[in-house]
Amino acid sequence: MARNVHLQFILRDLLIQRAKLWIAHDACTAAEPPAPFAVVNGGAKAVLDNPGLLRMVLTDVVVLRVSEERSFRVQDCHLTREVTESELQFGVVTADLSMLKELVIRVRDREGRPAASQAFGLVRVGDSSREVHTDSEGEAVLLAAPGRYLSTAGGPHASVVQFDVGSSGNERHVIDLAAG
Repeated sequence: MARNVHLQFILRDLLIQRAKLWIAHDACTAAEPPAPFAVVNGGAKAVLDNPGLLRMVLTDVVVLRVSEERSFRVQDCHLTREVTESELQFGVVTADLSMLKELVIRVRDREGRPAASQAFGLVRVGDSSREVHTDSEGEAVLLAAPGRYLSTAGGPHASVVQFDVGSSGNERHVIDLAAG
């Protein structure tokens, strides 16, 4: 039975001002892929069928860092969360994302200029890798979980960078990569 729920995203010092929310749910009975739900001011109204594992992807994300009154764009954010029967009955599912940190990866070419639309690899040690693309300024902004990461921008002279995203504080992590 489909149930209307309010998904609330909680982040320390950050607010998801708007985003598109794509949901894959183990117990979803929809015959075709659903359209995205709109996230506004940290929440979204969604429809879930049953309790179970909820896989979510936020795209076209605009985040506000409340303490600095500064907005920034995030390419995407992948989340998983187990949803219980009591949450469905109550109609509210809270996703605590407080552990996520702002991660800015800047890619520069051999002359030190921003590498626009540059693809680069990013892997959190112990997790799967993914390809990320820079914007017109040679940057990619992500919300990253604490852990050790490896990244490379490709090419024969590319740098491989290993770095840690810490678990404390609200700091912004900036990583520089050299493209080949």
